[in-house]
Amino acid sequence: MTKEERLEKIRATIDTVSREVIESIDGVGTALNNIAAGISPPSTGPGHDAYGNYVNSLLEAVMGIPHGLEDIADAIRGHGNDVREAAGLLADATTNNEKGDGEDAS
Repeated sequence: MTKEERLEKIRATIDTVSREVIESIDGVGTALNNIAAGISPPSTGPGHDAYGNYVNSLLEAVMGIPHGLEDIADAIRGHGNDVREAAGLLADATTNNEKGDGEDAS
């Protein structure tokens, strides 16, 4: 192979690699746009979440979900405490009623 043929082969390889790099970069750009649209669709703008907090994107709104889950857990704990208290009152009333029945019988 002559020197000129080798140079031509190198130029062809460089051209091929250059095109592939450009296509790859274009593909990366498209992928990044898709990710960005998934996080914050272009049709949505800034707004407020369920708690009235200002959010710039869907991602920020989703990040607020744990706060809501904490509120739910607190409410469940509160109901659990109410049930325990009611069970205690019911047990006390039952015990007092049984003692009262026994005293009336004597």
